[in-house]
Amino acid sequence: VGNLRTNYADGALALTVAPALVLMLIWVESRSREALVLAAFLLAAAPLVKTEGLLFSGAALIAAAVVGRHRGAALRPLVGVAVAALLPAVAWALLTSARGTGQSQVRPRLLFDRGFLADNWRRYPDAADRLLSELVHGWRPTLVVAALALLLAVIAGRLAPLLFLSLWCGLCLAGLCVVYLTSTVPLDWHL
Repeated sequence: VGNLRTNYADGALALTVAPALVLMLIWVESRSREALVLAAFLLAAAPLVKTEGLLFSGAALIAAAVVGRHRGAALRPLVGVAVAALLPAVAWALLTSARGTGQSQVRPRLLFDRGFLADNWRRYPDAADRLLSELVHGWRPTLVVAALALLLAVIAGRLAPLLFLSLWCGLCLAGLCVVYLTSTVPLDWHL
C-alpha cells in the first residue's frame, strides 16, 4: 500500500478490489444479498480507479458465476451486479470519447491481426514472466497472507474460496497479458 503516497493507482485499486473479492466470496458461500450489493459498488468503482479495474471486476464476476453455479447458486443476481459494475465504466468511456480525451493505449482488434501476432507474440510470455515476478517481489506480504488464508480454507474443507481465487487470479493474469500484448506502448512502460 506504500504506493498510495505516489501517483500510482495500484494500491488504491487493490484496496477497492480486495474487499470486493471478499464480498463475492461471502455471496458464493452464503448467498448474502447485502454482500452482493456492497460488492457491486466496489466492482463498479474499480474501473474508475484504474482501467485494469474493469478486468479485475469482470474476472471476479466470472469466478463467482463459475463457483456459485457449481455450488447451486442462481446466476440472476450476478447479472444485476455485472450491469451495475459496467455502467460507470461505460459512462466514463462515452464521456471521454465525446470530449475527444479517450485515447486508449490498448487495441483489442490486434488480437485478430495475424501479422501483428506473428511479429509480437513474444510479448505475451514476457508479460506473464514480468507480471509473476512483480507479484512475487512487489506484493510478497499480500501473497503470504493470501497463501495462509487459502491453506486454512483447505484445512477447513472450504474449497470454494480456493477455486474462486485461483480462477480469478488466472483470469486476471491472462487478461493482463492480453492487454500488454495489444498495447501501443512498450512493455517496460506497463511494468
